[in-house]
Amino acid sequence: MLEYWDPDGYDQIGTRLAAVERHADIVRVVVSAPYREHLQAIRDSVARHGAKSVDFAPTDLEHFDLIEEQELTGQLKQLLPA
Repeated sequence: MLEYWDPDGYDQIGTRLAAVERHADIVRVVVSAPYREHLQAIRDSVARHGAKSVDFAPTDLEHFDLIEEQELTGQLKQLLPA
């Protein structure tokens, strides 16, 4: 995903997450361990674009562990009402 972003900054992801926030009740970004180092820059970009309720959930999982069906199911269940 980082390769898809503009290499000069995080403006593109900030713009996109702010746009999603305008249309969604919940915006949660689950971050795999290799991307944790970028998390503050992403948060800053999201805030610059006016988003106030994007929730970030950093994990200690590697990317492919994070996207396994069981892990994704668990992440989504946390968002559902009890």
